[in-house]
Amino acid sequence: MTDLAMIIGSTLAQDLFGALKYPYRMRVDGNVKSAAKGGNPDFPVAEGEDAEITFLDGDTSSDDDAFEANFDGVLDAIIDAYLDQESGQGLVSADSDAEAHALVAPYAVDESSSRSKSISSIRQRMEDDDEFGQKFSDFASSRFEAGIDWVEAELSKRPDPAMGNPVTLSNLKIAVRARAKACIKVFGRKFCVKATSPWIRFEGKQAAVHFDVDGAKIYGRGQVSKLDFVMTIKILRWRIKVRIGVTGIVNRQLSKQRPLLMDFSSVRVKVPGVGLKYSISSVDMPASGTETRIVLDGQFN
Repeated sequence: MTDLAMIIGSTLAQDLFGALKYPYRMRVDGNVKSAAKGGNPDFPVAEGEDAEITFLDGDTSSDDDAFEANFDGVLDAIIDAYLDQESGQGLVSADSDAEAHALVAPYAVDESSSRSKSISSIRQRMEDDDEFGQKFSDFASSRFEAGIDWVEAELSKRPDPAMGNPVTLSNLKIAVRARAKACIKVFGRKFCVKATSPWIRFEGKQAAVHFDVDGAKIYGRGQVSKLDFVMTIKILRWRIKVRIGVTGIVNRQLSKQRPLLMDFSSVRVKVPGVGLKYSISSVDMPASGTETRIVLDGQFN
């Protein structure tokens, strides 16, 4: 066996990315789900990818955040489920969800009127309590779930490649939007709302193109980092911000869409003057931060 090596220049890489039609858009569909397990950890989603959900500390007052999920109807449903528990009509016993019971009980005072009036009066007492927003945030952070119906990402211009393995892409202008479902499970029931984010634009980000080798074929696999959006949960007069990372979801789709970049399996290189041809049996691409080198392994025949 004899090795040959070739180095890919930056001009070729620029031409390859320049050949794409911009804006270049990618869409991920499917039932990708993340579920809270308490605190602010990373949450597992389908196929081993990670979506990060973080309840953001700080001011929970109203602001102009564009991506909002209104949980007022969910709160009414939680109060209604609480009243079911108190009347013995609930799906589970009150003791089985003591935290939910403790959230509502202080605001349920002598509820002997109709169900709708009881819900309205409990909700009003919650809104009058300046501390309820933080109480609900603390309660929801351990049982919040977020599902992604779809994610779209759009690359608006050609990035600047820096050669290596992987190839680093800088000066990225990328936009992301998503259709998300926010849910909370209380008293054995799950209450959900859906919301669609606007296009959220990221500039100056970096990405990378990794090279996957299979025999004599080279595939490209893109990878992005730190793409997340903030969902604002509106609950009465409070806004609770939740950061949801979609990086793993986008990267999962990129790994599925690996384009074939080069195929050396049928390449025969004729050596002038000796009458031999070089047949390539396999390739290797060593990791490097400075150059993109392809090592060809084969034999003369």
